[in-house]
Amino acid sequence: MASEPRDPQPTLDTVRAWLDLQLSFSDAIDSKAGTFLSAGSALLALVAAVMALRGGHELDPAAVAALIVCGLVYAVIAVAAYQALAPRKWAVGPDLDELASHYRDARFTNPDLANYIITTTYQAYADNKPHLEAKQQSYRICFWALVVETVAASLDKRFFPELWEVRSQL
Repeated sequence: MASEPRDPQPTLDTVRAWLDLQLSFSDAIDSKAGTFLSAGSALLALVAAVMALRGGHELDPAAVAALIVCGLVYAVIAVAAYQALAPRKWAVGPDLDELASHYRDARFTNPDLANYIITTTYQAYADNKPHLEAKQQSYRICFWALVVETVAASLDKRFFPELWEVRSQL
């Protein structure tokens, strides 16, 4: 007993929505990685400025150590943010020239075209997964490195009392 052909529209809508969502996630990670890079830069600049404004000719070894740790952790943030923001070749679904060619070819029925669009859109989603996972890993590295940089900059009142004074005034 033959069944009626299934309507491809729900599947087509679903694979398009998932691909759009995947690419939106990528944009969100880019924004966050840029924010972490900016925050890490600002924190490193703040730590260096506090050291410079302390005055005196002798540098506190603990403060220098904190500055070095902040600088090294900032380098990790910068590398991870670059990896998150690095250009990638994202798959976006069917090739429009090929789709137009299939559309003009009378041998391709509407179900054939729908199947082609569904298959190539799903394949684009699958091809993008490793790129998105790499961006997510870079995002996690940026996040935790910024946490470490923040802790290194403000862990002890003796290192940077000016930061603690500002903090207590908030």
